[in-house]
Amino acid sequence: MERERDSGGGEEGLKRLARAIERFGEVYQRVEAEKLRQMVELEKQRMQFANDLEVQRMNMFMDTQRSNHGKRSASNGYSPYTMKRAFPWDEQVDVISSDDSSSSDMEMETNIESDSKQLTNNTTSDQPAKERTSEGALARRAEMYQEYMKQIPIPAHRGSVIPFTSWMGLGKSIKQLYGQPLHYLTNILLKQWDQLRMGSEEEYRPLDTIIHPCKAEATIWLMEEVHRHTSSHYHIANLWLSDPMHHAFVDSIFPQLRSKS
Repeated sequence: MERERDSGGGEEGLKRLARAIERFGEVYQRVEAEKLRQMVELEKQRMQFANDLEVQRMNMFMDTQRSNHGKRSASNGYSPYTMKRAFPWDEQVDVISSDDSSSSDMEMETNIESDSKQLTNNTTSDQPAKERTSEGALARRAEMYQEYMKQIPIPAHRGSVIPFTSWMGLGKSIKQLYGQPLHYLTNILLKQWDQLRMGSEEEYRPLDTIIHPCKAEATIWLMEEVHRHTSSHYHIANLWLSDPMHHAFVDSIFPQLRSKS
């Protein structure tokens, strides 16, 4: 009888121990899940903060460039509109409705309205004229941006091995090394590739230990060539229209282009 009681007590003790271990495992799992959620949230906040800083930096840079070009244009006798064309995608198109407007201004307004109709085929007749003009101006800027990016040649000689931990980090190193901007669509794609890693087992593993740096750089340049030479400016304009933060992904790097003979 004593042996049976001892055996029964031992089994009950093992059951209690098993239940305690199970409860501990559940608590540990909840703690780990909460920690992972907080890490993901912190990473999102960090990326948003970095984007905000980049927007401020780019705005300051563009304001400085406009100021410098305005001073040069005044000293050289050129109009500010002429100097703005050095940065074609950032050109501000204004519709002048005064009675003494020139015929060229009227032609510009007509072109803007035409671009607006092509950009938004579903525009209804009761849509405000101001909104249609804004979309047309954005389409014009996207067209000039795309034409500018087409003129930048893809580097032919790429012998450097660039270490990197993220796609956006590799993109930044490429811009610094070659002195070239990356296309808006390329920058968006690199950001998306980094976001795809969030929550994966390899999230914090350096990317250059997963993908060889030469292969990764070649991939970016291949995407860049596709975006520079085959992208529709209407598609870019639609993306800009839906994203008020799109300026953060338009690089403020202006390489000197070779003049065509």
